Amino acid sequence: SMFGAWGPATEDSIQGNMLHVRALDWIVNSPTNSYARVLVYHPEGQDLGHAYALWSWSGFVGAITGFSSADVGVSEKLHGAGVYTRIGKPTTYVMRDVLNFDTTVQGAVDRLFQSRRTNSCWLGIGDGKDFEIVAYHHLPPQIYDYANFTVRHAPMDHVMWLHGDNAQNRCYQYYSTKYYGKITAELLIRVFVPGNKTGPTHVAVFDYAKRYMYISSASPADASGHSIPAWARPYTRIDLNAAFNFPAPKKSEDSFELNFDLGI
Repeated sequence: SMFGAWGPATEDSIQGNMLHVRALDWIVNSPTNSYARVLVYHPEGQDLGHAYALWSWSGFVGAITGFSSADVGVSEKLHGAGVYTRIGKPTTYVMRDVLNFDTTVQGAVDRLFQSRRTNSCWLGIGDGKDFEIVAYHHLPPQIYDYANFTVRHAPMDHVMWLHGDNAQNRCYQYYSTKYYGKITAELLIRVFVPGNKTGPTHVAVFDYAKRYMYISSASPADASGHSIPAWARPYTRIDLNAAFNFPAPKKSEDSFELNFDLGI
């Protein structure tokens, strides 16, 4: 699921600053649980964009959850009703480019329209001032703000969310109404996410003003194949200010480059 709140929804708690939840609902006992990583990229060069961080796994190509030094955050959810094709640019590459190059929601949306879109999904994009949900697929995307987003729930002022299950959408509605104006990252972690039991694979909560990323991952499976879902496990707070300001790694004599022209 995805969730965004800002302005009057967080006015009394964090002066209206933006909070963004990304809860990934893949299988809970995936082998990728053993390889969960925060990956921070430091592009060097005028045309190579800015730094960004991914909550991902070793070996995973592209982005599925992330936040950039330009204060742009991205999240994703399956959208099975849209038109899709296998010919074009993989969505995880497009999401990575949004983090790498764009500085506003509008810039990200422009990129989505210009991309050779493939699969069908929902994208949640924030920049600290604005948050929009995009119905992304092979045909031109549909863009929604908090005033006109009515997919599975009634609009709410400066709050947007989406979950595939109607009962869990009602749960978000209940908590958003109960805590409206007082929503915090701690409430999202302790109440909203576990109350919905959303994010069995991994969860990220972005605090845009502080540049904090709170993350949790499902545990590696035990001998019986059982894993503890991410929403039920402790979170780690990553200070992205420090991560983005950390010196970029330098090439060593033992390093090498692989360059692929994918033609996309």
